[in-house]
Amino acid sequence: MDILLMPVILLPSTPSSRNCSIHNDCYASTYSRIFSLWNPGYSQISLNYFHPTLVAMDLFLNSKVVGWVLVTTALYCIYDVVYRIYFSPVASFPGPRLAALTFAYEFYYDIVKPGQYIWKIQALHEQYGPIVRINPYEIHINDPEFYDALFFNDRAANKWYWSTKIQLQPVVQERIDTLISRLIDHRGTSAVIQAENAFAAMANDIVMEYCFGRHEHRVEAENFDPSFSTTSRAASHSLTLWKFFHPVLTLVMSLPESELCRLGDGIAGAPTMKHAFFQQIDAIRSGRDVAHSESSYATLFHEILSSKLPEHEKTTLRLTDEAELIVGAGTETTRWTLSIAVFHLLDNPTVLRTLKEELRAVDPECQGKTPLPTLQSLPFLSAIINESLRLSYGTTQRLQRVFPFPVVFERSKGGKVWTMPAGTAISVSIPDLHHNKDIFPDSCSFRPGRWIEDPALIKYQLAFSKGSRRCLGMNLVTAEIYTCLAAVFAKFGSAPLRGDKDIGILKLSDTTIDDVKLWGDCFLPIQKPGSNGVRITVGV
Repeated sequence: MDILLMPVILLPSTPSSRNCSIHNDCYASTYSRIFSLWNPGYSQISLNYFHPTLVAMDLFLNSKVVGWVLVTTALYCIYDVVYRIYFSPVASFPGPRLAALTFAYEFYYDIVKPGQYIWKIQALHEQYGPIVRINPYEIHINDPEFYDALFFNDRAANKWYWSTKIQLQPVVQERIDTLISRLIDHRGTSAVIQAENAFAAMANDIVMEYCFGRHEHRVEAENFDPSFSTTSRAASHSLTLWKFFHPVLTLVMSLPESELCRLGDGIAGAPTMKHAFFQQIDAIRSGRDVAHSESSYATLFHEILSSKLPEHEKTTLRLTDEAELIVGAGTETTRWTLSIAVFHLLDNPTVLRTLKEELRAVDPECQGKTPLPTLQSLPFLSAIINESLRLSYGTTQRLQRVFPFPVVFERSKGGKVWTMPAGTAISVSIPDLHHNKDIFPDSCSFRPGRWIEDPALIKYQLAFSKGSRRCLGMNLVTAEIYTCLAAVFAKFGSAPLRGDKDIGILKLSDTTIDDVKLWGDCFLPIQKPGSNGVRITVGV
């Protein structure tokens, strides 16, 4: 290292370095005393040529320092191993030792075997019981009666939560009418429509209008412009990776947008989306975005920025995070739920027949414009939507909470009582509940009738979470799903079931049940590798 320092030491002094001699002297007087302990030669270096960065490099590479670093690191690792296994507040909870010891266990099943930790956790519950330690700090619980305790109802009244569906009903109907027009345009052609892209375009236009007072007209675009949905799904994959390397994410976020794009969607999906929303919020804050001035209803982020909320809750970065969550969830939840519903309705003529008969009773002319309150009163349509939500999950990521007080868990079927210390990360998973064989027999089958036979099942509908963590846009999403399904199937039938007033038929194209089954978890549900999703054609 002294050889590397020599060219710098031998360089002649410059006027600028002499002007900074006081600054250099401050560093030199401190560091030269320290480093003379390691290398007495430092005492011979002129203060004018002293550079703290180079000295720090020499310190790090000095063999004695490296030795101390290695010894300290080794001792810390030994301490961490002993602490996590024997002295951690959650050391007594059941689970594999390797999961308690290191996040590498979770990393393997989430990244190396992408999205498969959800299934490994289920296997751990079969081995250890309803409560399992799944990483050094997190306890996972699989018990249907524990969800209410974890998500108790402490939601304060929120005008956005309750009023959205009323304010935006005209926008919802207009976007759905445009979607049906696009389906009519494909009638009688051989074109294959990616149903997920069509529904994502509709949902994204609506939620963008709700948030910003404008949208990108994705429904009218070629192939329904799947760019946002594609980025959202890429972001969900990259978020799974970034949760293991959060400091690196901070570094990546500081890169220019042009550099982010070069990293590819698999790595840069989440940062790229965050950049786009950051610019959108900043444009509203600065007054460059005035789209809301033409709206007949309040829009979310313009209202927030003009509200009396504390300024620290209205920072651009804070609202960027909110925009990511609201627009992403508002697009992807609707996209996947409608895709699940359409597949099963086209795959099961008996279910579709019952639905069309119910719709015909309230819409004899098959106009597809039935008021939302009327649609929500239809029992079979509601049952179809609940079953579609059950099999679409909302999010497949573990729902985690940390309480400032101890939490007690007692298995609903009896057994040991566990007390989780204050500050413990406690999680549950929606797919565990939605596929509980005691609550939903034959849980992988699409059976809307179960919700009519047992109305109490609604207690176990967790697609929008519960209590204080309930989805803010739940009413908007359900309004879209009710209105869209009713409009589409008021006007279209299927190959084996066509009504006298249907304007066309929808047919599945190269799509099987495997294309709508949950294969893995990357925040959003993952379909099997190679799946093309739900594909349809429109016949005359």
